[in-house]
This record gives sequence, C-alpha cells and structure tokens, in this order.
Amino acid sequence: MESKVIPIYCDESGFTGENLLHDEQTIFSYASISCDETEAEEFVKYILGKYKIQTTELKGTNLLTQKSGKGKEAILEVLRHFNGKYKVSIHNKKFALACKFFEYIFEPVIASSSTLFYKNDFHLFIANFLYMLFSVNDLNAEQIFEKFEKSIRTKQFNKLEALFSELQNNHNNFITPMIVDFIKIHYKIIKDEIENLPKWTLDLTTASLYILLAHWNKDNNYSLQVFCDSSKPLEYDKTFFDCFIGGNEKVYSPYIKTTIPLTFNLLEGINMVDSKTSYAIQIADIISVAYAYAFKNDDDFSKQVQGIGKKFYIEGNIFPDFDYLKFEKSSVQLNIMILKELHFRSKNKIPLLSNFQETIREMNIQLVLQQFIIAQKN
Repeated sequence: MESKVIPIYCDESGFTGENLLHDEQTIFSYASISCDETEAEEFVKYILGKYKIQTTELKGTNLLTQKSGKGKEAILEVLRHFNGKYKVSIHNKKFALACKFFEYIFEPVIASSSTLFYKNDFHLFIANFLYMLFSVNDLNAEQIFEKFEKSIRTKQFNKLEALFSELQNNHNNFITPMIVDFIKIHYKIIKDEIENLPKWTLDLTTASLYILLAHWNKDNNYSLQVFCDSSKPLEYDKTFFDCFIGGNEKVYSPYIKTTIPLTFNLLEGINMVDSKTSYAIQIADIISVAYAYAFKNDDDFSKQVQGIGKKFYIEGNIFPDFDYLKFEKSSVQLNIMILKELHFRSKNKIPLLSNFQETIREMNIQLVLQQFIIAQKN
C-alpha cells in the first residue's frame, strides 16, 4: 500500500542571511502550507479580483503596505481561508544569535558532557542573559554579539579575540567577565570550531524548514513533497534534506522531552520553485509576511493575525524567556553556580568536566538545604 503524499509549500519573511543584527528586520518568519496548486490558484485569483489588485503575483509585503488598508483585509481573508492548513516558524533574530553564541562558544568546550548542561537549561540561561544585556543596550553584550557575528560570518576568530582587551577591565556585572574569561582560556577549541563552520551557519532558513517538516510528519507516516521558494541557504543545504527521503522511522531526542521527532519522511528532494509560477508559494509568502509583522508590532492587525493562527505556531520557535533569569528561582541559582564552577576550573586548570554530574548533584543538595534554612527562619 502506497503512503499518502502531502504537498507542502514554504516561503520566508525577514531574510537577512547571516546578518541577525539587522536594525529593521528583527523577526524571521518561515511559513509552510499544505494545499494543492489548484486550490491556491483559485483563491489567489479570487483575492486579486475581490480587492482589485493590479498584479499577477500576490506579494505579502505589497498587501501589507497598501495605504487603503485593503491589503491587510486581503491578508486576513487568506489566513482565515487556510486556517488549519499552515504552520509557522517564528524567530527573534537577536535572541537566535544569543543561542548561536552558546552553540559555538560553550558547546565545543563542553561537548563530551553537553547533555548534562542542556538538561539543566544552562544554554537558555546564557542565551537569555546575553539577550537581556543586549536589550538594555549594555555595551558589553553589544560588543560580544557584533564581534561574534562577524567572526562567524568571516570565519575569522581574531574578530572575537579583539573583544578580550576591550572587556577585560569592565565589571558592570559578575557574569560577563566569567564568559569573557571562558572564551580567552578555551580559545584554541573555540577558534577551531568557528574557523571550520560551514557557510550560512547563522541563517535561520534551514533550521526553520527542518523543524516545520518534523511537525508536519509527527502524527502520521505520510510522505512529504516539499516545494520552497528559491533560497541560497536551502540550495546550499539541499543535500542535508536528502537523507530524509523515504525515512519512515521516527526518532526522538533522548535528551529533550518533546513530541516532535528528529526525523520526517520526504517523498523526494526539496523542490526549489519560483513564486511567480506557484500560487501556493504566494500563499505561503503572505502567511510568513503576516506573522513577521504581527510579532514585531502591537497594533490591531497584529492582534487579529495572532488570534487567527496562534495554535499554528510550532514548538521550537526561538524567543527570549526571562524566567530563565529570575534569580529567586533555584534553577537559575543552579546555573549561576554551574557557570562559576566552569570559570573556576578553567582559570585554575582543573579538568573541566571531571565528575561534573556529581558536582551538579552536590549543588542541588546545597540549594535545597539553603531553602530549608530560609524556610525555618521564616
């Protein structure tokens, strides 16, 4: 018995390549829709006629900027018509860069025991901390982000090395100096990681498509036939997706509690198409533009967009969550202790990861005892 085939059409909004610090394009949105070209063509032509749009191709940006407001009405009608047929991946690009910072600065150094740190959300503690500093225009975080981004884009570690002397004597907080020391001490490992990263490392397109396809396949064994608007990052990464062709087995992460598999079943390789010749891609474009706008603005249109499709945001979107920085929480106190321990071992040339699991267990016991003592005093 042949597997059912689901056509999926995808397009993005907010693409700035590896420049995640773009002043205006702060949100990246990648939309996917499951429909056939016939339905998409009929509806696009209906929208063109109803709203008297003088073009042969529907573009979300053009609809969004129409002064009459009719374009936004058209967008909302598109979202309502295809309600339940689309999924959207949305990312705050500056926070995504903060996550990349952990991935390429801390991860190479702690790789042999990285699961231990991820289980305790240490990565989210570091990423949210850097993003918080960036959000309040802390010069330290801004310098770190800019030089980190440049070092990744140019594959030149010296861009990041230039940061060291600038931040060495700046002690506005106790966390940033520990991070800077960590980079300085482990620079050889970090340098090797950065200088050997592939092209488009910072771009969010491939990661967004990957998680969207996993979502489309999580509750079924259907084959996905995927069509994407032409994209340089996807062209570069096309072979990555080929390993999922005919993949019927669902594999899940042993480290993260989630219902989303790490695998999906592709009918064939990713098809690159031109939006001018694909009505379904035009619909995906409108959806991606709508959500990029809605997550950047706080007007009535944005609220309507989010109200229509809130349940279609996928698990795995990248947005800051300052709960990971509430110092009164024991989990946050634990991550501060973990960072201090990594810093102490690094500076004193103690084996970095030796018995670290036991160390974290002792930290947890210490925190429980502290809470017990506080409770007794109260």
